[in-house]
Amino acid sequence: MLPVRNVPVIPVGLDLTGAIDGAAITAAIRAGLARLDLAPDAPVAIALSWHGDPDYPRIAATAAAIMAAVAPDRQRSEPLLVMIDGDIGRTIGRILTEELGLNGDLVSIDGVELAELDFVDVGALISPPGVVPVVIKSLLFDR
Repeated sequence: MLPVRNVPVIPVGLDLTGAIDGAAITAAIRAGLARLDLAPDAPVAIALSWHGDPDYPRIAATAAAIMAAVAPDRQRSEPLLVMIDGDIGRTIGRILTEELGLNGDLVSIDGVELAELDFVDVGALISPPGVVPVVIKSLLFDR
């Protein structure tokens, strides 16, 4: 599925330090989709700012909330990118695909900070294995 270009970013923008409020994450993603006039199945990058412990219940609740927003029937025809500034990319990707049964193209990358009005390009896999180039493009407006 890689490379992908010009994928719009939806930043969740919630405090993910303590207990995970799955309904709030789902609502934030749906609001972002509506703001950008995108269908739930559109190519999209969900941006999370992860803080706190990377324990399984918190990550699983976050994955379930993402799934509820962009693949409630477990099907996607367009790529889904999950971009996280913390170090849980592989774990959340595996929960989405192996435990929740997401059927469709998924790229889950950690160590990336994204914001509103960003777009991302993700290139093809390079060596060492599991590494992809990421380009972040930000829209800026001057008054």
